Amino acid sequence: MPDDGLPDPGPARERVCAVVLRDPALPKVLMVRHVESTRAYWTLPGGGVEDGETLEEAVLREVREETGLVGTVGGLLYVRRHRTPGSAPAAETCFLVKVDPAAVATTGFDPELAADAQVITAVAWHPLASLHADRQVCLAIPALRRLSR
Repeated sequence: MPDDGLPDPGPARERVCAVVLRDPALPKVLMVRHVESTRAYWTLPGGGVEDGETLEEAVLREVREETGLVGTVGGLLYVRRHRTPGSAPAAETCFLVKVDPAAVATTGFDPELAADAQVITAVAWHPLASLHADRQVCLAIPALRRLSR
């Protein structure tokens, strides 16, 4: 039993996300808009790691599914482990993903959801400076600065 007094819920749920940049000189980050029953929000492309996938394979698959873009992994930005009481521990690994500056992002889909249950409604490039309140982006900024040196 963990020292928090809660029963052990099993292995950590692995998740990946991507800070997608097409031109480091013009730092705009690709964000994905999700609309769910009670809320709408912008987030980094990402999702769960499938059995047998490496983290790098998973992040490139998620970027392709959600944005239509094919990229390359440019570096590890952060790893965050957390646990919400009553749920399984989770780990989120975020990578820098570089894409062709001429490539056009398209609104993607979640293959695990039916066509009429899709939650991804848009993709758009946002200036990095405008994302100061986004938790994932804030965690990635120090590593982005190190990688750009």
